[in-house]
Amino acid sequence: MATAPEAFACKCVPITLEKQYARATRVIVARITAKEPLPPRSRHERIIRYEASVERVLKGAQGPKATFEQAANKGGNCGAEFSVGKTYVIMGNDSSYVTNLCGKHPEATAAVIGTLENLELPAATGKR
Repeated sequence: MATAPEAFACKCVPITLEKQYARATRVIVARITAKEPLPPRSRHERIIRYEASVERVLKGAQGPKATFEQAANKGGNCGAEFSVGKTYVIMGNDSSYVTNLCGKHPEATAAVIGTLENLELPAATGKR
């Protein structure tokens, strides 16, 4: 009897760029300078370490360089890939940047940066 091969798919709850920006505590515009595959932690995972040169901080604090890892699982948490030499908007929280297919991390165009700069965050509730 033949069996079907394992199948995996990305599962995401859609989120807008504006909502992700409001939830983030750190947002940078960064040019990817290096991309390095790391050893997987499981057979369904592919880990990539990215190094980036920070061109602009839109929210929070960040030095001139940023490093983040992105796990591209073959399961439901599929990762996003970045191209060396391209500039992206990268969002995260206090401890890490969030980089997966469910989140927004567009190339840093004037239109995208303008949209983020013009967002009005809720001031009275303290929620982001």
